[in-house]
Amino acid sequence: RSAAVCGKNVHQSVYATVMELRYGKKPQFTQRTIDKMWLGTFLESGIILKTEEKIKRQIFTPEVTFVDEDYRFLIAHIDGCFQDDDGNPVLVECKYSEHGFESIPIYYKYQINHYMGICKMKYCLLAMLTGSGYFKIFREDFDPELWEHQRKTSVDFWERYIEGDEIPDADGSD
Repeated sequence: RSAAVCGKNVHQSVYATVMELRYGKKPQFTQRTIDKMWLGTFLESGIILKTEEKIKRQIFTPEVTFVDEDYRFLIAHIDGCFQDDDGNPVLVECKYSEHGFESIPIYYKYQINHYMGICKMKYCLLAMLTGSGYFKIFREDFDPELWEHQRKTSVDFWERYIEGDEIPDADGSD
């Protein structure tokens, strides 16, 4: 939710994120969108296998939630990780995209940078599978300046809108 909290997610606004976290009001998705999200989750294990084949490493899929050392509400649910040749842990994030993308969309950059910040990883491999079967792996390095911005914005968001009694301005979200 880091991209949404920072106003960088085209699929969910700050207002909609407050409504979901504070009041449990989930966004209303079409059946097609629900089916595509299900497909992405279903394909995740296959994307992991394809990534392992390409990078010639075994990927570990943790069944835990990673938590920021200072702020328990900052969490990460990662798809996988492995150790590189230098012994550094590397984040792996899997994405299914019906049409694909040529570069990592900003909202995914925010997501993986948030995960790297919490898990203290130097870089991420984002593995993408498209509806036509095209597979591509992107590398994204950790951006500490972006992480500081994300962390500060997330803490402010949490204190104002979740723990506090403020509501962000209406923005046209359902």
